[in-house]
Order: sequence, then structure tokens, then C-alpha cells
Amino acid sequence: MFPLLTSSTGQVFAAHLSESVVETIIEQELAKLAQSDTARAPRTREEVDALLVEVRERGLARGVGIRRPGINSFSVPVFDYRGNMSFAVTAFGYEDTFDPDWNGPIAKELCRTARELSAQLGYSTPQSAR
Repeated sequence: MFPLLTSSTGQVFAAHLSESVVETIIEQELAKLAQSDTARAPRTREEVDALLVEVRERGLARGVGIRRPGINSFSVPVFDYRGNMSFAVTAFGYEDTFDPDWNGPIAKELCRTARELSAQLGYSTPQSAR
């Protein structure tokens, strides 16, 4: 299982699942992070909330050396016909070959793939997001 706060996959789930589902895990992870030297990790509830807002607004999460130095990743949510997140699609690679630009080709292709998969599951993108 990937952590919610220090992996792009976890961040996507934390941003899109019900707070009642993820809240206890977030609190446990924050307590562990307070005792660790994990770089680039949120340390306060305010930082977590800001991170999850950003993930929702961008439509994807990014990891730049979060879990492992030198490894970058993007993760996107895939939604079902009810608008519930069903699963995430994640791409990762070494920093010298994996472009972490929010608007780069990897991010764009991953978002396109997630939209296509969501449509196959019957999800209709809200008008405001088109």
C-alpha cells in the first residue's frame, strides 16, 4: 500500500475519496512524518489540505523525489459513472528521463488516458472542467 501523503498515488486517493475514509490514515501519517526526516512531505494539517486542493484543481498529483530520490511520478484519478474515484493510473521514472512539468507530455498523456478510461466507465466530465 502506498502512503497517502508521500506518494502521488496516495495523494490522488486522499484528494478524491471521502474524508471519513482517509482521515484516520492522514492523521497517522502526519504523526509518523513529525518524527521522520522525509523531505518534501507535508508536516501540518494545513499543508495537507493545501496539497489536496492542488491535486483536485490540477487533476493529478506529482511526486518529484518524494518516495525515492531521483524518481518522479504523476498519478491521475479515474472516475466511474457516479463520479466516484475507481482507481488511479500512475506513471513514474528516473528524473533524467521523466519530465515532471505539470504541462509536459507525460502529464498531458496521463490526463488524456484518465479521461478516456473514465468515459469508458460512464463518467461524464462536468461542464466547468471541459
